[in-house]
Amino acid sequence: MRYKVFFSFVMSLFIGILVFAYVESKKANPIMLDEKGQPLK
Repeated sequence: MRYKVFFSFVMSLFIGILVFAYVESKKANPIMLDEKGQPLK
């Protein structure tokens, strides 16, 4: 049953990284680009 503990640890770590990246990108307020590289309004 050790793999369940390892799996849950990896999943929580992954979700934590996703949340951290989302919060940091919101703070940075990036300009979104379309396919041609033009800034979206």
